[in-house]
Amino acid sequence: MAKEPWFKFYAADYLLDPAVDALPLEAQGVLLRIWCNCHIDGWCSKERAEIARKSRLSVEVISNHWSVLAPFFEERDGRLYSARMESEKRKSEIARQNGKKRGQQLSSANCSADSFADCSAQSQSQSQSQIQSQNLDPPLSQEQGFDRSLQKKEYSQSDFDQRDLRRYTNERKRVELKLSHGSRYEQTDEQIFEYICSEAGLSPKHMREVFARIEQEFHAAQCHG
Repeated sequence: MAKEPWFKFYAADYLLDPAVDALPLEAQGVLLRIWCNCHIDGWCSKERAEIARKSRLSVEVISNHWSVLAPFFEERDGRLYSARMESEKRKSEIARQNGKKRGQQLSSANCSADSFADCSAQSQSQSQSQIQSQNLDPPLSQEQGFDRSLQKKEYSQSDFDQRDLRRYTNERKRVELKLSHGSRYEQTDEQIFEYICSEAGLSPKHMREVFARIEQEFHAAQCHG
């Protein structure tokens, strides 16, 4: 039994396929019915009477067109399988597994990034509390009358990564809210990741590098903690 109640049907591929185009219109209708049965059960009987029963057609109709329909199927263990549908099924399974792996890697990176961001925020909050409790101000220049507005902060790679992480996280929340309302269609986790990056104005390659650096910092902080 098929896992899904539907199967992929590429209209352009079907209409432009020379083998399909060579079929009489009645044979094309029979082919579509047999494909539907193959999808529902995962295979079709090679017995024409059973094919006719499943397709709700007469044995005569099946027999009249079988010589031109047979090349669309391959026989294994006494059963018929649609060569085209089997090929698409294998491609979909490979894509699904690859998407699942990428999704797991992305989820792991996101979790590490979120955890690191929480730890970073907590550390900054503690540092600020200590400064306030000690009633200390940031160090000033030794020169009298130094304009503090002229001080230039030197930003580290971590500062830029945290900035991009915030942009990505904010956009991810917006996209996840959209997906929760049924707007996912058939997008893979990788496609969703690339869409989030695009909406946040960040490249997927850059964000993967950001996640890798943040994960390294997070593990280093855990080791020293």
